[in-house]
Amino acid sequence: MGHSHDEAFVGARGSVVASRHESHCDTFGIVQRVIEVDTRQIASAPTGAKSKEDTMRKVIVILLFAAFAVAGLALSIALAQEKAPAAAKESRWHGIIVRIDKDASTMDVRRGNVERKIHWDSSTKWTEGTKTIDMSEFKEGADVICLGTYPSGSVVMNATRIDLRRK
Repeated sequence: MGHSHDEAFVGARGSVVASRHESHCDTFGIVQRVIEVDTRQIASAPTGAKSKEDTMRKVIVILLFAAFAVAGLALSIALAQEKAPAAAKESRWHGIIVRIDKDASTMDVRRGNVERKIHWDSSTKWTEGTKTIDMSEFKEGADVICLGTYPSGSVVMNATRIDLRRK
């Protein structure tokens, strides 16, 4: 197998092994020829296989990202639905009893020119200071402090405690 002095031969892996002429030349020439051979091999490699692999990797990454995004969104929606509604803030209304309707379990309490309807039920505590008293002691014209909550969107207070204030 004869080789000319300027001819380089390619090893098993495609890199330039050496040539007789190159053994006497500078290293730069060897590197230049190795680069040329490797570039030709890369250019001649089947591009379809690499581009299909790259495309599949991109598709997998996109699908994984989409799956995590959907799972995160579903989790946040589920957590938002599970949250119990925030406890209503207890309100206070101080005024004079204008009307009492025992059948409807309501009373109208006026402070200045503003009247509020107060609703009570069996759990409402009737007090005078720290002592519990009977509901029958509450009359029209009495000064009261009502504590309770307003249901969402309602103007009627649900009283948890109604305190009689005597002068």
